[in-house]
Amino acid sequence: MRVGMILEKELPVNPPDLRVEKEARSLVAAGYDVDILSLKINSTLDREIVNGLNTHRIPINMLSINEWEEELVERHFHSKDSPWVKAVEEFIEKNCIDAVHVHDLPLAWVSRCAATKMKIPIILDMHEVYPPMVEFMRSNNRTPWDPVNWVAQFERECVNNADRVIVTVEESKTRLIRLGIPEKKIVVVMNTENMDNMTGRNSGQNYVKDYNDKFIVTYVGAFGEIRGLEYLITATHKLLTQIPNIHLMLVGGGYNKPELEKLVDDLDIRRCVTITDWVGFEEVPRLIDISDVCAIPHIKNGFVDTTIPHKLFQYMLMAKPVVSTNIAPVERIVNECRCGVVVPDRDPGALSEALAMLAKSNDMRKQLGDNGQKAAMEKYNWKMEAEKLLALYGEVGKCNW
Repeated sequence: MRVGMILEKELPVNPPDLRVEKEARSLVAAGYDVDILSLKINSTLDREIVNGLNTHRIPINMLSINEWEEELVERHFHSKDSPWVKAVEEFIEKNCIDAVHVHDLPLAWVSRCAATKMKIPIILDMHEVYPPMVEFMRSNNRTPWDPVNWVAQFERECVNNADRVIVTVEESKTRLIRLGIPEKKIVVVMNTENMDNMTGRNSGQNYVKDYNDKFIVTYVGAFGEIRGLEYLITATHKLLTQIPNIHLMLVGGGYNKPELEKLVDDLDIRRCVTITDWVGFEEVPRLIDISDVCAIPHIKNGFVDTTIPHKLFQYMLMAKPVVSTNIAPVERIVNECRCGVVVPDRDPGALSEALAMLAKSNDMRKQLGDNGQKAAMEKYNWKMEAEKLLALYGEVGKCNW
């Protein structure tokens, strides 16, 4: 079977799209042929092997956020006029695609139009849950109008018209079932990590000289209001008298980085906070390796309550205790695995108390870290999730579409 993945990004992506690459490589390793249709933005090549994946590019300009919102409406109501429809049809025809695997909601409808015309199945891979995400953006004035209702309707139509739907966590599956989507149509493939990427290394030794004798708290991932990083910075400030050697590392990037930098300067804690840009994926385990505690301070809302961050499983595989806010999937897994401490969101006092408790006890940190690593090695790893993905495609391959 030849699988055609549709992606509204340009490969290679910085930061890398871990989910796309893991899924594609797992399919290739199992004997499937995989072609990826992506945007052409910076590359000069229309076709290229990227990280071992056969990548095709189309020259459609990246849209700004407001243009993206307008274009999403147009794709929904005027999908036959979208340039993506023709591009996907040609991609399917030229590469003899047997099944379309579309990554995320924005291109789901146009991909369905093309797949239906070509009489092949479509798998919708919902990396994100867009209606609550857009609702959060609206509440934080990140969008000038209220698109929640039409995004919800757009999502419902796309999910109803997909042959199979992949979600990242059980809470997202439960949400779709409550919306009336048949359970047999939904498969959970979590954002777990490949064990080989994170374990069996003492890679952090290169960084020890820079952070010697520090109590290091690390966050890895995207920045933004929804990540709650300002509360983690404030908690660090609160802890300076209790833990004078505390050092906070925020590893990633995002549009609110200048605001975070300003908060650090306003609190006069530049000496104990490092904020990086995006780093290469190979650097992530090295930075986690030297950490004492790893954090997920996300703000609780309908979006983060139905998704799961890669970072949780990266922390677990590296045997690091996790301090997280009470976002539903992370709270469930942390409590199940006994691998960390869960606190209320938007509460720097609760964050500081949890970090202070862990700073006082090496034994507690080790026990929580060991618990997480054991759970990740036995259950929460990409090998287990890849089996679900392959089972789905085995089922799709047996159907007469």
